[in-house]
Amino acid sequence: MASRHSIVGLPTELIQHILSFLPDATSLLSMILTCPSVYNAFIKVEVLITSQVVRNLVGPEVLPEAVAALTSSLLAPWERESMQTFVDDQLLSRQEPPRSWTLSKALALNHLHYHVEYFALSFGSHALAKLLAAGDVNDMLARSPTPSELHRIQRVLYRFEIYCNLFRGRKPAVFDIDEHRGVFFSKFAPWENEQLGCISDYLAHNVSPAFNEIADHDVAWGSAGIEDAFDLDSRRIQHTLSLGLAYLYKIVVAETYNERYKLLYNLYPKYLVDGFLYEGLSLANEPADALELAEYDQDDEKEFDRRYSPFVRELDLGPIQAWRWAHQHETRATFVYASPQSALREQGYVFWDLSRLEAWPAFQSPWEPPDTTAADNERISYRASLAMRDKCIRRAQIYGLGGRGWWSPDDESKVVYPPGVSAPERKTGIGKTSQKAAEDFQHRVANGIERPAWQNWVPRAPTGHR
Repeated sequence: MASRHSIVGLPTELIQHILSFLPDATSLLSMILTCPSVYNAFIKVEVLITSQVVRNLVGPEVLPEAVAALTSSLLAPWERESMQTFVDDQLLSRQEPPRSWTLSKALALNHLHYHVEYFALSFGSHALAKLLAAGDVNDMLARSPTPSELHRIQRVLYRFEIYCNLFRGRKPAVFDIDEHRGVFFSKFAPWENEQLGCISDYLAHNVSPAFNEIADHDVAWGSAGIEDAFDLDSRRIQHTLSLGLAYLYKIVVAETYNERYKLLYNLYPKYLVDGFLYEGLSLANEPADALELAEYDQDDEKEFDRRYSPFVRELDLGPIQAWRWAHQHETRATFVYASPQSALREQGYVFWDLSRLEAWPAFQSPWEPPDTTAADNERISYRASLAMRDKCIRRAQIYGLGGRGWWSPDDESKVVYPPGVSAPERKTGIGKTSQKAAEDFQHRVANGIERPAWQNWVPRAPTGHR
């Protein structure tokens, strides 16, 4: 109370000066709502104070991308002409951000930047841990992400949000997937698109555990044969990514099974995107020219510089040097999002400053793609495992009787049935007839051919499981 009274007694100009030093728009809103005198001091110079607070929140290194992402979220109508206008205005070249901000727009930017900051710190720490786990560690390599590295990550997270706003699943699609290169990816250099690939993979891996938990335990998902999302091209994971950073944040920070269930459970999503960013990145390359990067002569390098001008011009050469190091034996058909570089993307290799890369022992030698045969075989083996099929068949039997809720092979007590219905008999073996019937039912449900008899009974999220 004393602190509130102390600011109330200050001259108007001093109150305004204090407000302009606040770190974000949410703090500004809280402050101006404390009492009429603070509000009146603010409202006299709202734009001046708010504009300074926006600059406090988002530095000049990132603000152009933040403005572009916010603008893309406000596009209306979602038609080809308006979206192309946005691309022409914001993606042909990096734009100067507006100097004047209203409080309402600043609050919208504040909401988006909160999630960008969260994922930037999370990705930076995750990628650095992967980098350190891959080889010898020294002090220069192990230091925390630098401001320039974090700014780089934030810019790409905003670019991810722009991609979501432009290309998330809408029917009919405004742009076909094979148009994304011309509309979006061609505006960025290969290493900038590779940065987006790093973020895409990271976010997919980040939300997959929550998805897989429901795939393992939900009766309805199991009955439809929805398996764990091991692969980055999973349509359901790509659909989830398309919902944007704010929704992904809710999934990642959800603490209980119930919370994750409410966010992810949708047996038949209205719009399942076809590939989304995974496929877009896979199609971001140009046709093969049969010339590896290592074979470029002086004229080829000049053409490379002309063709692949970066969207963000940086003094630090870390990202482009890292990209060139890992693509010496690639043609332009595999400059972006190629499979051999997947482990490097997990290490965030195109985000690091050159000083960090020069302290990385692996960077001192020619890059060799790792052997992923063992990991690929393990994934294939799991997909084909009888145990996974059996779990889906059992849940199809339960679903056919109206059972819903949380299930595990060792605990069916949490499944809820309609009144008067009991659990189907659990058999020690699977007979050919019962297995065939369950598989047929599973096929019909998965393909929308048949809905169960209890289709009007809506299950609640299961309780008691974190």
